Amino acid sequence: MYDWEALKNGGVNEFTGAELTTLPQNEVTLTEDVQVQFEKLIDALEDLDDVQQVYHNVDLGE
Repeated sequence: MYDWEALKNGGVNEFTGAELTTLPQNEVTLTEDVQVQFEKLIDALEDLDDVQQVYHNVDLGE
């Protein structure tokens, strides 16, 4: 995305990164068996090459 070498050669030596994160306002709690199914769904979505980020509002208790 960026030409880091060109920036370094131009005298920029320190880099700061930033990103936006979506946080849920209301979380939901699932029953144990439904949570297992939900986690399988999330894992399957994250394994897709076209998916960059998966957001949800489920309290996973982690």
